[in-house]
Amino acid sequence: MKKFDFHWGWRIGIVYTLFALATLGFVAFAMMQSVDLVRPDYYEQSLQYDATQTARSNAARLADGISISYLRGGAVAVQLPRDHAGYAVGSVLLYRPDEPNADVTLKLNLAADGTMIIDALRFKKGVWKVTVSWRAYDKYYEYQSSLYIE
Repeated sequence: MKKFDFHWGWRIGIVYTLFALATLGFVAFAMMQSVDLVRPDYYEQSLQYDATQTARSNAARLADGISISYLRGGAVAVQLPRDHAGYAVGSVLLYRPDEPNADVTLKLNLAADGTMIIDALRFKKGVWKVTVSWRAYDKYYEYQSSLYIE
């Protein structure tokens, strides 16, 4: 029985062929992966960076009167300073970093004591980033917090 022996040229050809097939397989795998940014309007948001930082520093000066918390009954409580209740106009953005299609934007609707209660039962369980943006007394404010909805 004769043993089949590969010539060294064939061995090099097989190695290069396997390398090319592995590279093509990886390219095909990479092309099938979903590439989502955290926000669909990521580039527009980056252009407004300075205004966002000013709004966040304005909110930081009011830090004692601002909070975002999850209530055990299945609600999210947004608390702004009481004196902003009649003047604040803005929005509340809830977004999931791992699922951009689940983002929800709500109109800021404060009660007289400066609170807004959001029904959290319609949101999936997990980590949510909550951003409150509002305008009051001719200044812009923005406050951001993370919370876990159970």
